[in-house]
Amino acid sequence: MKIVVTPLCALLVAFGLGLVVDAQTPNTVAAEIAAAEAAAGETWQLLQSEVCGPAQGAVTRFPLVTQTRPAEKMFDNLYVLSNNDVLAWVITTSEGLVLIDTMYDRTVQEVIIGSMQKAGLDPAQIKFIYLTHKNSDHAGGAKFLQETYGARVLLSAVDWDGIVQPGRGGGAPSPVPPKKDMVIADGQKLTLGDETITFYITPASTRGSVSALIPVKDKGVPHLAAFWASNVISPTSSKEDLNAIAAAAARFGDIAAAAGADVLITNHERYFDLNKKLYSAHANPAGRNPFIVGPTKVKNYMQVLTHCTQALALAAGSKK
Repeated sequence: MKIVVTPLCALLVAFGLGLVVDAQTPNTVAAEIAAAEAAAGETWQLLQSEVCGPAQGAVTRFPLVTQTRPAEKMFDNLYVLSNNDVLAWVITTSEGLVLIDTMYDRTVQEVIIGSMQKAGLDPAQIKFIYLTHKNSDHAGGAKFLQETYGARVLLSAVDWDGIVQPGRGGGAPSPVPPKKDMVIADGQKLTLGDETITFYITPASTRGSVSALIPVKDKGVPHLAAFWASNVISPTSSKEDLNAIAAAAARFGDIAAAAGADVLITNHERYFDLNKKLYSAHANPAGRNPFIVGPTKVKNYMQVLTHCTQALALAAGSKK
């Protein structure tokens, strides 16, 4: 088994180091929302409506999917697991599996283990668990999987502090966190077998949220997926935090564009129309993979987030 984890030391820009958004971007709430609408087009309307809504005094929350589905194969080496809008992902490699997020502790056996087994994936082959951030709806099941299968758990240094704080789902006691294991640094690479993932610290739901670039294949043809850590951005966050999120989204958009990413995925299904894309894939299995949206639309997705979050920051500033 070949396992390599290396930091990209030359990459120094990260949260807290003075990230700023291009000074040429709009500087009013209305202008930011207009820019977000333009970037969204017809492809990212749900994202734009929900994230920009609070800046206009509206809260647009789309209905959550309440069913648990079997694991769905989206690419030759990538599966999605879904439960109540929260997603986990499985990357297959020549030397085992990488799991992205673990959902809640109360659903890990049914949704993670059960869904994987139904899809012919062996949970015992999970070598690494990449946690996008510390909230319980994404990290709650990590301890069970770590202890049951010996999987290594990766999380940013910031989010190891206070892991599995209550996330969406409210009220329930916080689950017991996994044993602190591997720390993700900005620009770090994780190689398992024939797969290499590159991580980037991108503050969103938490200050230590981690996004990634993930090589995927569709019928043997290589593509690159930009995985954005989280879109659940609180309109009650401070102006400083919102500006940091906007800057992180802009930066990751530039990174994805430079790398030629043509797939955009995230960990809540409503933000990238997972259901619609899966329906399209099932209806025409021989056709083009609907998750391959092209580099321009990947960039547009990050622009929507940047402009909506800047609109929230401007709206927050006007209330002071």
